[in-house]
Amino acid sequence: MQRSFSTFPSGWPGAGLLLLRLTVGTTSLVEGFYSLTTPEPPTWGLRIGSGLAILSGLALLIGLFTPPVAALLSVGNTAAAFLPLRTTLFYPFGSWLALAFFIVMATAIVLLGPGAFSLDARLFGRREIVIPLAARAPDS
Repeated sequence: MQRSFSTFPSGWPGAGLLLLRLTVGTTSLVEGFYSLTTPEPPTWGLRIGSGLAILSGLALLIGLFTPPVAALLSVGNTAAAFLPLRTTLFYPFGSWLALAFFIVMATAIVLLGPGAFSLDARLFGRREIVIPLAARAPDS
């Protein structure tokens, strides 16, 4: 993960990435729960898609494996948008424009990284190596 990003921005840029992650993660959670609680009986594909949406949303909320999870959401929602059969996964979005915004925000997270306020930064972030001063020879 560290090789993917040279920095994990903090301050205002980190707060912006946190806000972006929270928005996409919460939307993914709502999408997954909504799909499972519809009155129509869910199919196995819908259950798997909803489960992945819920797990992805939770991972984004805590910032764990952020780029691959956001890529999964981006690619999965893009692929589902072009399937000939519409599923209940689209109902929370309400429109194609909202779905497009979700896909763009998930792609932005993939490209920008998790930020300093994430579990990824804690696990894979830069480390400071402190080299102690060499022992001096005693004065004679």
